Amino acid sequence: AESDRRAVALAERLAAALADADAASDGHAAATQAKLVSLREDNEAQHRALEDLRRAVRDADRQREDAEKRARASDARADAAVRDMEAAEEAAAALRRQAAESEDVRGVSAAEASRTEAALATT
Repeated sequence: AESDRRAVALAERLAAALADADAASDGHAAATQAKLVSLREDNEAQHRALEDLRRAVRDADRQREDAEKRARASDARADAAVRDMEAAEEAAAALRRQAAESEDVRGVSAAEASRTEAALATT
């Protein structure tokens, strides 16, 4: 009978220990599951952030390319404006030369007309 009581007490302690171990294991499993859910959510958030960054990089690249195109077009317009200005300066110089030559010719013609008039007047 004494051995039966000890066996029952030992069985009860073993059952309590197993129940405690099961509870601890269940708690550990629940904590592990919660940690896994948290890690999965963090991973999804990081993935969304990475996609946002990739999108931002693509947008920045497009904006940079557009700015480079505009800068090249602006440079071409500036070069054309300089060429136009130089051509206008050359045309103005040519007109000034022509005007000066015309003045010289008129001066010579006026002098010849005066001499001719003087010669006619003396005759």
